[in-house]
Amino acid sequence: LVGNNLWVLNNEIEKLSLYCTNRVVESEDVLKLVAFSREMTVFNAIDALFDNRDSEFLRIIQQMIEKDSTGPYLITMLSRQVRLLLIAKELVEDKVNKSDIPKRLSVQQWLADRLIRVSNRYSQEVLINLHKSLLQCDIGIKKGLISEESIGKVVLEVMGLTRHKSAGNE
Repeated sequence: LVGNNLWVLNNEIEKLSLYCTNRVVESEDVLKLVAFSREMTVFNAIDALFDNRDSEFLRIIQQMIEKDSTGPYLITMLSRQVRLLLIAKELVEDKVNKSDIPKRLSVQQWLADRLIRVSNRYSQEVLINLHKSLLQCDIGIKKGLISEESIGKVVLEVMGLTRHKSAGNE
């Protein structure tokens, strides 16, 4: 998770050891304290969402909300992923060289490959509609019309409609 940055690794281990004085460090401690781990959890939730593993998506989102992630943060991360899917889809349609796509997306090759694979499952129209729906969800949270606790269910409702439209287009 930290690559070859031993300074970051040392700091994260020290933070965990101070937090967990006189007890074993548990995975929940890592999820709570290590920033990159929280980001990876968001990506796990997004992967579950786009792989149709709805119960896993809900479980991850609920855990994140219980551990102080906010609805707007989750919507921002989901929106970012949808935006990357749209861009990946456009780059493939424009016949951009596959080796250039990661640089254009500012992501690593494995993530670019995943984005391309997932973007092929959805039409551009469906992804645009999902992005618009996430924006409306974000506005609803900020206006107090949607509770943060229900964010996972709201996103699944939106995604369910998106999946239905996508299946109809194929």
